[in-house]
Amino acid sequence: MMMKFLALIVLLLAVFNSASARKQNVHFDFCPTCVDFLNKDLGDLEKILSGGVLGSCSKVCSLLPAQSEQAICDLLCSIVGIDEFLKIFNELNIDPVYLCERLTVCPVKPGANGTVLDVAVQPSSGPHGTTFTIGVAYQVLSELGTAEIAFVVTDPTGTNGFGDAELLVSTAVGNYNAQFQFQATPSEGESFPEGVYQVQVLLCDGACGTKHGSTYNFLTTNFTITAGGSGNSGSITGGSGSGSGAAFY
Repeated sequence: MMMKFLALIVLLLAVFNSASARKQNVHFDFCPTCVDFLNKDLGDLEKILSGGVLGSCSKVCSLLPAQSEQAICDLLCSIVGIDEFLKIFNELNIDPVYLCERLTVCPVKPGANGTVLDVAVQPSSGPHGTTFTIGVAYQVLSELGTAEIAFVVTDPTGTNGFGDAELLVSTAVGNYNAQFQFQATPSEGESFPEGVYQVQVLLCDGACGTKHGSTYNFLTTNFTITAGGSGNSGSITGGSGSGSGAAFY
């Protein structure tokens, strides 16, 4: 499996170095991988770079713990060069989506636009242990570069919440659906008190909830957790795509 992965990295590097491929934006297919990588390894990279490690892409990236992480890091660094790589990571308030845009593997589309059309939660109420599904309909009015469809749930106290996001890359004009699910089972991270929960669904340019992201629009709805029910620890699942590390809470 590792050999196949490394072979893919070598192939992608050859593609990125092709002038014709750059013109066709083929390398944007690597955008979700970049975002996933930085969601996991951004903290490690920031520590490495803050330690004053300079020289070459391979020298910086070799300090990451796993061979697969080193390969992705070296690929991303090679695209822009070590000087620009260091400059990008020294910027303030960076997030994985913004970084991957700056590294040129995630597209930026001036004039992109979209709107959330409808949001519904099923079931509308249920006891602890219920699996709730957030259904979303949204429309892309002008092709998106790198965007997110995201949700935020706020509990009845108004002080606690959670969220998730699906990465959208080069999404064409049209109508789309997305779906998120979570199990309302009390855990150390979320107690799920009984009452009415507010749900906000956002369509964003870049990563929702970050300095470099912006919101096209959002819609709100609610659901209710009633008395009774039990189960194991809760979980959240999203639709197809990649998470983005958006800092909702």
